[in-house]
Amino acid sequence: MSATASDRLKQSTWASHQRLEQSAFHRALQAGQLPLAAYVGWLRALTAIHAELERKLDQSELPAVRALWQPQSDPGQRRLALLQQDLLHFRYDLLADVAEAVRHTLEYVARLRQLRADDGPELLGVFYVLEGAKLGATLLQPLLARTYALRTAGLRYFCPPASGLRQHWQGFRQRLDQALPEAAQQDRAIAAAQELYAFMARLLSQLGDSGVREQRFFSFSFNPQSGNHPVQQQPEVLLAALRATDRCLAEWPYFRQRYGHLGCLFGDSDGAWLASLPPLGSRVVIEQCNWLAGVLAARGMPSFLLARHLELLCDELTRACPLHASDWQLLRQAADSLDPACDDAPAAALLQALPRLSHQAGLANNSDSQAAAQLLLHALLDEQRRGRGQAADMLQWLTSATDRSAAGCAALQRLLTAAQTLLKGTP
Repeated sequence: MSATASDRLKQSTWASHQRLEQSAFHRALQAGQLPLAAYVGWLRALTAIHAELERKLDQSELPAVRALWQPQSDPGQRRLALLQQDLLHFRYDLLADVAEAVRHTLEYVARLRQLRADDGPELLGVFYVLEGAKLGATLLQPLLARTYALRTAGLRYFCPPASGLRQHWQGFRQRLDQALPEAAQQDRAIAAAQELYAFMARLLSQLGDSGVREQRFFSFSFNPQSGNHPVQQQPEVLLAALRATDRCLAEWPYFRQRYGHLGCLFGDSDGAWLASLPPLGSRVVIEQCNWLAGVLAARGMPSFLLARHLELLCDELTRACPLHASDWQLLRQAADSLDPACDDAPAAALLQALPRLSHQAGLANNSDSQAAAQLLLHALLDEQRRGRGQAADMLQWLTSATDRSAAGCAALQRLLTAAQTLLKGTP
């Protein structure tokens, strides 16, 4: 009888697993001496990997993958959100990254991204390693809690389910054996699993030697899903960027409602990057902010939200570093350049008519409905300016992804129709 996929994966990765457990990183962790920066660096790398892997698993239509990846019936398979929550817990610690570890992580994630739709065995090999690591998490969780004085926040990724973990693992292995019955498929899964172990060995070595390696901040340091764009390095500037994110999210709950934890993470990484632009001069600041506005608008964030973020960022930076106030004012100028009404008479007329149009459409006079109206009309203005279907996308989200009443949804549809009519009829 030929060996099963799970047996071969276990045998082929056993030595690599043992080497990880005997590494200097894990010895320091066991002794309660691992620096917090090394632990958070590990979380950031895992976040980048899970983000790409879970995206690939979601996209795959292969029966073998669908047999293993079942987040609808087993929500515990999705672990990206746990990692994002853990990273948010450490936001204000301002922990720099080992530059070499960031480059190494992004190189590995790039290889994951290159996997094709029919590379099911490779995806399942990576998934096997990360799913099996849940067993080891039960041993690491108390060590992490004691070392860093954590309860739940900061170590959610390592908190095991209340019960049934070993039974779950056995079921996973059985489905894996059925999904990869052929030796050639198993060979591909083994190669992918071994590559992940090799990556982890090198990563933990880099993080374990963080005291003698170059450390700095990247956009990755605030959001591992944002790449490694350059950001400011001064702590007071970075703290100001975090405070600006907090204020923006407090004003606009939409970010968290639609984007979850990424609303904050991308706010932080964008803010840290934006704060690095003023020394480059007014033209570059305005060009880069307009470029970012286009990217964000295509993803459901109307330009006026970025403009508000820039205003708040300018305020916080001026308060934190008043000697550079003239530089920070360039961010406010960029915010002004994003105002659709500044040089567009139809846009100005539409925004001025918003209260009347909302009332005529029958929109409720409360903060949630009025915020929805602003989002919808600004999405329409972005569509007029940038030529994409932002308004339809925003309407779809506002009417289907929230608990808005049927009457409220109909009112938003009437508002959009009236706004479109007004724009067409404005000379």
